[in-house]
Amino acid sequence: MYTAQRNLPRLRQTATAHLAQTMNLLGLSRAELNQWLNSVLASNPALELVKPARCPTCHRPLYLPGPCPVCHAPSDQPIVFLSPPPVHSASSESLEDLPEPAQPEGLRERLMKQIGPELDDEQRPVAVYLLARLDENGLLSESPAEAAQYLHKPLALIERTLHTIQRGDPPGIGAPSPVEALLIQVDQLSETKPVPECVGPIIRDHLEELARGEYGTIARQLGISRALVEQAARFIHLNLTPYPGRAFLGSDHARAAPEPDRYTDAEMTFRLSPHQSHGPLIVEVFAPLAARLHVSSEFREALRTLAGDERDSWEAKVEEAALVEKCLRQSQNTLLRLARALAEEQREFILGTDRDLKPLTRALVAKRLGVHESTISRAVSRKRAALPNGRIIPLSRFFDRSLSVRDEVRTIIAGETEPLTDTKVAGILRERGIPVARRTIAKYRAMEGILPAALRKAQRSQRMAALSTP
Repeated sequence: MYTAQRNLPRLRQTATAHLAQTMNLLGLSRAELNQWLNSVLASNPALELVKPARCPTCHRPLYLPGPCPVCHAPSDQPIVFLSPPPVHSASSESLEDLPEPAQPEGLRERLMKQIGPELDDEQRPVAVYLLARLDENGLLSESPAEAAQYLHKPLALIERTLHTIQRGDPPGIGAPSPVEALLIQVDQLSETKPVPECVGPIIRDHLEELARGEYGTIARQLGISRALVEQAARFIHLNLTPYPGRAFLGSDHARAAPEPDRYTDAEMTFRLSPHQSHGPLIVEVFAPLAARLHVSSEFREALRTLAGDERDSWEAKVEEAALVEKCLRQSQNTLLRLARALAEEQREFILGTDRDLKPLTRALVAKRLGVHESTISRAVSRKRAALPNGRIIPLSRFFDRSLSVRDEVRTIIAGETEPLTDTKVAGILRERGIPVARRTIAKYRAMEGILPAALRKAQRSQRMAALSTP
């Protein structure tokens, strides 16, 4: 018993190191992972590269233990497997030869681009001032009265501008507290989807009990059933965030805020079998190295001949090598499972257009795979997928819930005979079964770089006048 207790801290340290290392590897792009693994191989003689085994039937390299994922895959399910890196991939090039990444668009720039068309000349400097005072969570500790006093502007002007900011994307930006941010999000969501009635009271008065999972206590105090409280808790977990600024860091609006990914090659590719056009999707997830990472058996054998400090040093190298091998295998397995989930959930989008994208969140995929949401966020970060039509897109695009609606907005405005206001566009979408608020149309239109109706009308008039002028 004493020995087990004495070894418990070491086991905990090993488990913690395994988790941290796996998360770090999962967050790297393939080119970054390739560079890191090569540096580890150069510094640790206990690690070696070996040729992967091959399937005796299809002769495909097998990077992970188990049967061939292609030959033993169900015929109606996506076929997902690890594949050697492409010959001309960025992972085989020097990182110094790659182009520098584009500067990512910041939260303040993103919001100003969204709300700019809705602001008048008097509001713009106020908006710039307020956005500059947001904290890292997207909250605003300075009160409207303090801002009015500093700017020497009417309080009503400050409040009107702040109201516009708070209903940008992500909603709740500029709220004075996490509770207010949540309530703003509830108000905005209620325009397009049903919200459980008890969500507001729970947010205002029972957030601490909700965080502790005390659903029974909340139900008794509100005089409602526990089932309603659980329904509200699920709604809050899936749709709301108390820190909207952090939501921006995992934003799904890929076109408005491109990921700062410096590599143009993809981590995975989706395609259909050339012999079966209606068959399952084939998904190749590219390994970072052409060979398989392995702890050297010769190095392990040599340990038996050593003693003292030298043996301790070599044992540490073996432990480090085993940890790297295990973490790499775990991160690759997570990426394969994510690829399968995307192939199953978003087949229509993969084979079709932006309009075919289904609403999907990281939280839902995390629940399906039995992992934490942060694991999915890391797996998606800085990675790209190649689609059958030749497009290479960020993996975050699969979670962009606005993409299909923005495509509808673009199509409606492109086909207009007279400039349509945001209200009319929202009405057309409602007739098509897509409930979207007017201000959401304005936000999506701004994200797509489409002018408001009045400016489109003026632009059209100018073109007509120019054509009629001899």
